Amino acid sequence: ILIFIAVGATITAIISGNLKHLLLFLLVLNISLNIDVNLGHDPIFIDNPNGYNISVENISLLILYTIWLIEILYKKSKVVFFSEIGTPLLGLIGAGLLSLVNSVNITFSIYEIIQLCELFLLFLYISNHIKDKKDIKVILYAIILGVIIQALLVTVQYVTRTQYDLLGNIGTSVNGLFRPNGTFGHPNSVAGYIVPMLAICISLYLSKMTVTNKLITLAATLLGIATLAGALSRGGWISFLLALWILMLGNLQYQQFKISPNILLVSITGVVILAGLFGPAILHRVTSDYQPIISRLPLMQIAFNMIGSHPIFGVGINNFGIVLKDYLYGLPPSSWLYVVHSKYLMTWAETGTVGFFFFLWLLYAMFRKGLQTLRLKMPFYSVIA
Repeated sequence: ILIFIAVGATITAIISGNLKHLLLFLLVLNISLNIDVNLGHDPIFIDNPNGYNISVENISLLILYTIWLIEILYKKSKVVFFSEIGTPLLGLIGAGLLSLVNSVNITFSIYEIIQLCELFLLFLYISNHIKDKKDIKVILYAIILGVIIQALLVTVQYVTRTQYDLLGNIGTSVNGLFRPNGTFGHPNSVAGYIVPMLAICISLYLSKMTVTNKLITLAATLLGIATLAGALSRGGWISFLLALWILMLGNLQYQQFKISPNILLVSITGVVILAGLFGPAILHRVTSDYQPIISRLPLMQIAFNMIGSHPIFGVGINNFGIVLKDYLYGLPPSSWLYVVHSKYLMTWAETGTVGFFFFLWLLYAMFRKGLQTLRLKMPFYSVIA
């Protein structure tokens, strides 16, 4: 299926005359759809450490780099590193390599390092090829379409009470409570994807756009919010409220968009409809079922045990679930065993203080660059920032 998509897209792009834009569109769209084949998957370990993924994203990126390499060789195209983001990202890859000294399963560590390298290559390509509004719109359209497709799939899952992805794989409900997985395998992962995408969709909807584009972004926003509600992820809801707070706070200072009475009416109507559809389930998640939250506290203790044992280089990137049982000291015997539910502690435990430093640096650099762009007060770019 992946090969068919790649070949079909390439032929279509050649006919349409814009191969790079179509491949970039497919690349970003696959971030939303998560269509891939996972090699090296081993369910024997807790939480199944990341294997190596072959996806539409990989294939598109490979073709784009082939075209770029030809341009560099024959057209003397210039490559810009963009050190503000590139340096901490390379540092994170380097920290992953250093963590190999403590890695119990080097194969799984290599899988994760390869994925980080692909992330760097993705950043390097996009940062060198996004030149104007037309290029940015290719990415934005892919994001919006991805949200709509993912939301429709989640809606079908919710209505039919059946978990299956775009390739027809059937899944199961989570903890006895039906929560749609989309194509991400877990409702919390769906929420983790949809929140930043919603922030972009809401910003675009509130900005100055054509009527057609407003309707499309409105559809994506409403469907995305319904998806977030149906995922029943408390962490996702908190993140979404935080995202809205950041958007409104930024708008108060920089006045990038105006909230009209019509927008308020649509918002209120949407909240009422969502309350009717998901109200009881949301109320249940908010007012009860605290055991999953309490059971995650020992996982944090496991992470701190790993950090205490290997403070500099960590226990090995992508090895948390593999070595977890060696760091249970100080925990009750009945503790639930899983990987820690915190990207910060996970990074610190697996790659040590070195990796944690570069991870925080990367986040700081991205937010700093976004704030700089926001301050430019250039409507199209500032709204996205």
